[in-house]
Amino acid sequence: MPILGIASSGGSMPSAPTIGTATGGSSSASITFTNPTYTGKGTGTVTYTATSTPSSITGTSTSSPVTVSGLTNGTPYTFTVKATTSYGVTGPNSAASNSATPVVPFAYSSNANATNNDGTYTYLVFNTTGNFTVNNGSATVGYAIASGGGGGGFGRSIYTKNAVVFNGGGGGGGAGGVLNSNTTVNAQNYVVAIGAGGGGASYNLGQNTGTVGGSSSFAGISSSGGGGGGSAYNYSGTSGGSGGGGGAGDTSVPGLGGNGTSGQGQAGGMGNANSPAGAGGGGGYSNVGSNTTGVNGGTGGNGSAFYTNFTLAGGGGGGSSSNGTAQNGGNGGGGAGAAGRNGNNSTNFSGSNATNGTGGGGGGGGGGGSNTTSGSGDGGSGGTGLVVIRI
Repeated sequence: MPILGIASSGGSMPSAPTIGTATGGSSSASITFTNPTYTGKGTGTVTYTATSTPSSITGTSTSSPVTVSGLTNGTPYTFTVKATTSYGVTGPNSAASNSATPVVPFAYSSNANATNNDGTYTYLVFNTTGNFTVNNGSATVGYAIASGGGGGGFGRSIYTKNAVVFNGGGGGGGAGGVLNSNTTVNAQNYVVAIGAGGGGASYNLGQNTGTVGGSSSFAGISSSGGGGGGSAYNYSGTSGGSGGGGGAGDTSVPGLGGNGTSGQGQAGGMGNANSPAGAGGGGGYSNVGSNTTGVNGGTGGNGSAFYTNFTLAGGGGGGSSSNGTAQNGGNGGGGAGAAGRNGNNSTNFSGSNATNGTGGGGGGGGGGGSNTTSGSGDGGSGGTGLVVIRI
């Protein structure tokens, strides 16, 4: 009879809450619910208990949500919620919640050269070698990794072969290769390496091609440096992230463009085989370098925009021969190929340097003068690379 008395004085059982959503936190989870349609007889406080599966770890609250602490990060849990009246009468469990997995909150630090934010993502910009450190947790981040551009080839002054007089330009440097995707980073330090731009070729140093650009890398992912432009005469551009343009040829032998790396860049253009002869443009990320058109060098291949704000990896313009005009590098930092030197004028006929921090290829060297036997136009230097991490 005492039991019947308790029940009749307010010990009736509440109904089950309606389960909502479980969300994982750090070693915890938050579980929402809707109050039962009947909370038991009386006006006292109702306590709600959430219980995990597995491990039967509990948390309580007098309203939604209930937080359950002491969970193991990385373990998925489901939860039920039940109500207990102020009389100590407990009702049935709700249905099970969705699965929720507690995680360590993601936290990082870096010494990036610049940090941008567009309201959705944060962009860490590295134009010199630095560090990105994950202090806690893990996350999937985006990246754009541009390597250093290749240097341009040199153009030559008047040159005689088999009683034929030649002068011609040097090939434009190829843009540094670009890789753009996502990767998962965990709690550790990541070195962000920035590739150097390749040096332009110099006739006085006997360099047949511009130097290949240095590789940039992040989280074990590396792109290829840009290929060097070929020098006059007959020297082909080297392969790389994007290929270097071929140098001017003599008689029937043109300088061929180097190949680009699949998924990272395009091939360089071909030099002219006749005299006076322009040289091929260096390849860019989006377009191949142009072949030469007579005395004028080819234009550099265009780069591409990454994450909207970063235009990278334009190829260098090919150098022109005497009476030829300067040829543009591709957008994304490619240096211009120089105009040829006409006679003994004082015009600078070395190729332009690419823009640092873009992976742009170096400008091709300008062609030699038609009625002078001295001098040669050196190739421009390739631009240094860039790494952007999007969080």
